[in-house]
Amino acid sequence: MKAHIFLNILAVCMISQLAKAQGNLVVNGGFDTSTSSWTLTNVSGSGYVPAGGDPPGCLYLSSVSTLVVPTASQQITNLAPASLYVVSGEYRSGGKNFATNSFGVALDGVYTFVASSPADYNWHSFSFKYAATSTSTLLSVAAQLNGTGYPYYIDNIVMQPIPSVTFQFSGTNVVLSWPTNALGFSLQSAANLDVASWAAVTNAPAIVGTNYSVTLSAVQQVQFFSLKK
Repeated sequence: MKAHIFLNILAVCMISQLAKAQGNLVVNGGFDTSTSSWTLTNVSGSGYVPAGGDPPGCLYLSSVSTLVVPTASQQITNLAPASLYVVSGEYRSGGKNFATNSFGVALDGVYTFVASSPADYNWHSFSFKYAATSTSTLLSVAAQLNGTGYPYYIDNIVMQPIPSVTFQFSGTNVVLSWPTNALGFSLQSAANLDVASWAAVTNAPAIVGTNYSVTLSAVQQVQFFSLKK
């Protein structure tokens, strides 16, 4: 998930209009008060848990039968074919360590992310990229995969375009901007593209209109910047 920018006097940066126009495409991904906008399949009860989320309010994917897979799904629309999106969220198990994958996230029925149960009660994050092939896709989160019978708590499900960074020079400084509706991204910088050279930009971004904005000294002839989630 890196939108690299080559900073020198000849650099040209194109800002993604899609990223500016769209934020989270998932409706009620935080499950703050209910599971509305989601279709629940094989889920015992309402699935909604008012406490224990991150923050409170989450989805509990569980079924009394180990022969079925409790699933929550939602049709995501207004996608731009061939554009890149990032899908992210949080999951929490009950502290039992199963080596077999028991939690998964699927798009149009294809599991793109799977995980085994962590041996703790903490919230764990997932994130992966998705290249849209049509204007819509069915997003699903599932528990008790592979007959494990193990349930999960789910929260903060997000699907959004991978944002672009734009920049402009201001004297001896460079001003970098990206949309405020790009949730959970942070700015990184590096003098080259080696994986080990990337570091977080510690300057706190300011909000200018509908963008985050960071002003940095442009003393280096070559510098790369990246948004990381």
